[in-house]
Amino acid sequence: MSDLLLLNEALIGPSFNMIESYDDQKNLYLDGIMMQAGIKNRNKRTYRLDELSNNVVNLQEQISNNNLMGELDHPQSVIVNLDRVSHMITSLKMIGNDGYGKAKIISKTPCGSIAKALVESGAKLGFSTRGTGSVDNDGNVSNCVILTVDIVGVPSAPGAVPKPLYESVGNASNGGEIIKLSECVQHDEVAQKFLQQEILKFLKTQIFMHK
Repeated sequence: MSDLLLLNEALIGPSFNMIESYDDQKNLYLDGIMMQAGIKNRNKRTYRLDELSNNVVNLQEQISNNNLMGELDHPQSVIVNLDRVSHMITSLKMIGNDGYGKAKIISKTPCGSIAKALVESGAKLGFSTRGTGSVDNDGNVSNCVILTVDIVGVPSAPGAVPKPLYESVGNASNGGEIIKLSECVQHDEVAQKFLQQEILKFLKTQIFMHK
């Protein structure tokens, strides 16, 4: 039986660009594709349509209760850290093989404020699912449980994403991809340091602009 893994799947590329909108209260919303089935992703993993569809159904109660919250970048665990919440998912549905959703930026939280500033400054961000599941030697995911959808940084070129980061890109010697949770956590520490450096640079720029 395959090991249970922590799986983070960032959707990268022009097809996954977020669409910005505001409501009457000037709340910022981002909508776009949050997950995909039947297509091998950049992590060389493939999700089944029936499993993603079931996950979308199971998440509806949390969404209707305003309780499906996500973070800015992936944390090192399956737990949603309330002090790092940047948004809440307000809708999610399957359209064909795509899980299409909408997220409301919570601008009064520290991470939500950063996410809003990044978006309004033109930074390219993307949705990334966080969940658990098993992966076979061919990259097929089974028994997946989607826990939430986070917001992550998305470079213009897919090749610009360093392999040791939170996406946990890696290949086993047998050609399949099996990354244990402990390895994923170790790699996430590098990603956290990288993200912190970039956020600090951005915040320093904003501080100087408003002096």
